[in-house]
Amino acid sequence: MAYLGTSGAFAGQAIATDVFSGNGTNTVFTLSKSGFNTKDIEVLVNNVQQNPFDGSYSIVNNNVLTFSEAPS
Repeated sequence: MAYLGTSGAFAGQAIATDVFSGNGTNTVFTLSKSGFNTKDIEVLVNNVQQNPFDGSYSIVNNNVLTFSEAPS
């Protein structure tokens, strides 16, 4: 398999998937793994990818996903 550029910092590590149900109130969700920052993860809300650069979400303490607005 060919790669363009480098393989990245997390090459060879298993991918973790966390699924949460939004209720329109909660803005904080704890991830099952730690050691991340905002740009390390992909966040989808209702199958829409969230932008890590616009402040819609952030990672606190390496494993707490915090949204600026509660997902429905």
